[in-house]
Amino acid sequence: MTVKILSSTSTFKGVSYNTNKMQSGKGELMKFKNFGYLQSAQKVSPAEMKTFLKVHSNRNTRVQTKQFHAMISCKEREYNKKELTKMAEKWLEKMGYGNNPFLIVFHGDTKNNHVHMVSSRIGKDGKKINDSMERIRAQKCMLEIMERNPAQECRKILDQLKSFSFSTLNQAKLY
Repeated sequence: MTVKILSSTSTFKGVSYNTNKMQSGKGELMKFKNFGYLQSAQKVSPAEMKTFLKVHSNRNTRVQTKQFHAMISCKEREYNKKELTKMAEKWLEKMGYGNNPFLIVFHGDTKNNHVHMVSSRIGKDGKKINDSMERIRAQKCMLEIMERNPAQECRKILDQLKSFSFSTLNQAKLY
C-alpha cells in the first residue's frame, strides 16, 4: 500500500483533475463530505466544489498553497473501491483532515486501483493543519490502518532465520 502526497496549489486543481476523470468515466466519486450546504444538492459542479474549498480556506490568508491532494494506491487490484475509500477516510481522520470538506475519487484506469483525496490545508478553526513530517506521518498512519508493524515483522523473520544453519551469507539471503 502506498500513500503519496501530491502537489499543493492555491487553485484546487485536484478537484478539476478528479472531476475530469469522473466525466470521462475513468473515475468515480466515492465520498463527498463536510461541504455544508452543497451536501444536500442533487448535482454539484466542479466550480462549486472549488468555490466552497476556497471560501473555507480563506479563513487563513497567510497560507498560500491551500489545497491538500493525496493518493492511496494498492498493488494491482488487491483492494476494491469500497475498501480503499474506507482506508482513505480513516487516513484523512488520522492526518487531521477528517472534519474538513473533502472528496475521495476512485480511479481504476491504471494497473493499480487507487483513490485521490482533495481537501483544504486550513481547518475549520482557521488554523493550518499540521504538515510537519507529513510524508513520514502519512506512511505511519497507513501502517496503523493496515495494522502492520514493520519492526515486529522484521523481528519475526529474523527469529525464523536463527532457527536455520547457514554456511554462507548468500544462503541466508536466499531464504
